[in-house]
Amino acid sequence: ELMIALGVLAVIASLALPSYRSILDKREVTSGAEQFAAFFSTVKSVAVKRNEDIAMYPGKRTVAGEVEWCLGFKEFDETSCDCFADLGDTGACTVDRNNDDSHFNADGTPQTSELTVLRSTKLRHPETLDNIVFRQGLTAVNNKFFVFDSVRGALEVPDTDYADNMSLSFVVRDYALDLWIDRLGRTYVCSPSSSTLKVPGYEQC
Repeated sequence: ELMIALGVLAVIASLALPSYRSILDKREVTSGAEQFAAFFSTVKSVAVKRNEDIAMYPGKRTVAGEVEWCLGFKEFDETSCDCFADLGDTGACTVDRNNDDSHFNADGTPQTSELTVLRSTKLRHPETLDNIVFRQGLTAVNNKFFVFDSVRGALEVPDTDYADNMSLSFVVRDYALDLWIDRLGRTYVCSPSSSTLKVPGYEQC
């Protein structure tokens, strides 16, 4: 009887495991997209609070075979910043939320009010971030920047270095979500047509 009971439990577990895995996958991909969306909302509010345009610069590197992404923020002055540089290093990305440029405490530690860098390694599930693409219209562009302006959310800079929209892709096995920011600074999450399985609650991109 014990063997029969164990057999029945094994069958039930084998049936339930795929469903449980699917729930976790959907939760992870949604968490990644929503974390970035919330952060971009913070950037827009900081731009308005400071009454200053804030530029965003992307970065990508491979460490120990793993791809890491980052997005760095600084006051828009047409000079770039390195989102992998530590705060205080030359070329580091930083914006003081309080608009007084006091980036460090008396003991030299960074202030908690700093809006500096969003790195994929800080995500609850960093492996979900699959790609970041900056675009001009429908054309992907490299080494560009995106600007959150202090009034409308995004600034139209008449320059070839400016990306007027961008997207981030989050993938976990058969589930995927894209996070888009358009030229007006509007942020929305959608389900790409390329995904094998759809995440409920999100319209197709």
